[in-house]
Amino acid sequence: MPFGILIGAVTDKVLAEKGQPVVRPVLPLTIGLDHRFVDGYQAATMAHVFRQYLDDPAAFDPVPAPTQPRKTRQSPVRRNGKRPAMA
Repeated sequence: MPFGILIGAVTDKVLAEKGQPVVRPVLPLTIGLDHRFVDGYQAATMAHVFRQYLDDPAAFDPVPAPTQPRKTRQSPVRRNGKRPAMA
């Protein structure tokens, strides 16, 4: 298997935020990679992008604007292998 992802349980941890200790929920993630399939540089790049996404998912992947429904055209129905006359 080229890679594996292990997800731990969410626990409260004391972290530093702006120089002050704060308690935050933390989700441990462990990723194991086989270097025969993935280079260290590629793994580091992937980890960096993944971390950016976890830090601010809305900025990374905005919700697309709704689109207008497409107008559909009815195709003429064939009867006995013949098309109906078009008006």
